Amino acid sequence: IRGARSINEAISIISHFPRTAGWAYVLSQGRDRAVVETTASEIAIRRTSDPFFFQTNHVGTPPLAKKQIFRGAGNWIDTFERGERLAAFAALNSTARATPEKMARILGDRSRAAVGATRALSVEAVAGGTIAKLDNIQSVIFDASRRRLWVAVGSATQAPNETHYVEYQWSDLR
Repeated sequence: IRGARSINEAISIISHFPRTAGWAYVLSQGRDRAVVETTASEIAIRRTSDPFFFQTNHVGTPPLAKKQIFRGAGNWIDTFERGERLAAFAALNSTARATPEKMARILGDRSRAAVGATRALSVEAVAGGTIAKLDNIQSVIFDASRRRLWVAVGSATQAPNETHYVEYQWSDLR
């Protein structure tokens, strides 16, 4: 995938290699963005040129959504609520640049208040529509236009958003 010269070429590569399970590949090139969602035997693509683009822990393409399996009702509801909160953030901030600092705060958000409410009005929670999740293993923020990314890794006692993000340049990863 790293050698692909376009999103279409990356999609072609993904669609032709063998898979044993579902996965979501987030791709970006200029203003073109895509999530390629896969199962062991199928592929579905969600594309956009929206400046704020995200993928949560559930399938977003209708052809694969009906086949998704969740561990329990709470997990199912929670992941959709996370998506709704992120979409609301995107709508409120459609003209503002999403900085890594702003994104780290959002990814660490455990409030149940409406997006944009002050901390004084929000209720801290560990589940139920919070963006931050106790069972997240890793959190990554990408700024493709500047070829940078930030990674936070959780531990046995801390979620990724409770640690710190380490910045990498694209060239650091080659």
